[in-house]
Amino acid sequence: MQQLKDISLEHWQGEHTQLFINGHPETTCPPFESVYRHSVMNGPACNEIEQIYQSIGLEPVDDMLPDYLGVMLECAAYLLEQKLPTEQPQESGKYFQTLWQDHLTKWVPKFANDLTSG
Repeated sequence: MQQLKDISLEHWQGEHTQLFINGHPETTCPPFESVYRHSVMNGPACNEIEQIYQSIGLEPVDDMLPDYLGVMLECAAYLLEQKLPTEQPQESGKYFQTLWQDHLTKWVPKFANDLTSG
């Protein structure tokens, strides 16, 4: 833990920028499904994921793409913790399985590999 304290905040901010935002010559591991699966920002996965969010009554956040890993994991946690009021528990499980199997498992392992090797 002391080793982490000895590294400046500016260093960690630089690491964060290099890995997730604006690395040179390319960003090491952008936390967006579309980049990993379609090689573009705001790709087809965004529409699919946004439909899941709408189906369970979640509103998009204006400055966040629906395929951003943080948003996707927040949705997964929500689905695991909530019983949707108008649906059977199996329905919320169905949305979780769709999010997990059709989206997260298709790119997060590569993202994690890039993160650990980046």
